[in-house]
Amino acid sequence: FGQAMCKACTENYLNGGENDVQASEQNEATTPNPESTTPARKTTNSSIVVQGYTREQIETIKNTVAKGATDSELQMFMHVAQTYGLDPFLKEIYYSNEMHTILSSRDGYLKAAMRDPNFDGVQSMAVFENDDFSIDAACGTVHHVFGKGDRGRIIGAWAIAYHKQRRPVIAFASFEEYAKNTSTWKTYKSAMNCKVAESFVLKRQFGLSGLVTIEEMGVEVV
Repeated sequence: FGQAMCKACTENYLNGGENDVQASEQNEATTPNPESTTPARKTTNSSIVVQGYTREQIETIKNTVAKGATDSELQMFMHVAQTYGLDPFLKEIYYSNEMHTILSSRDGYLKAAMRDPNFDGVQSMAVFENDDFSIDAACGTVHHVFGKGDRGRIIGAWAIAYHKQRRPVIAFASFEEYAKNTSTWKTYKSAMNCKVAESFVLKRQFGLSGLVTIEEMGVEVV
């Protein structure tokens, strides 16, 4: 070969390269097949960095209002919270691990809408079956009159969201469609129905996306 070989190389050559084959087989046996394992759902947050929050605060959020979220879901959650100015520590925004959905409330929607300098108010009222009530959807106006007598059972609620540069957005939320069998809905029928209607018009008027309200979904958050 024109060059001296070491003793180990000479023995390996005389054995027909068996040592190399054995080493190769050992490497193949100890190298895991990436297709043979399914990655587990990661719920760590060691890599999460969000401007304005310390690592300890991120850990607290992950263990409370965003419990069960993956790193990617937590990043999305924090982005939505910062976009709309909602504070997780004030429970203005939540993450539902069961629905894999970001949740807020009517109050959260209202806070986000009020950040718009063109916000010009929101109005709502519960409607009962004996009320004098009508909506002119084309003109965006409501006619609603009721007196001191028996108003009957609640049938829904209307809401209007006003914008200084756009036409008002109006909506009606049917009580039968949105009422839930929860203690809150049973106790505060009118208030809850109005919150659903207000959520609709605030979302449409101010383009709120990426989250839904607990009133719409019928979720009770502790």
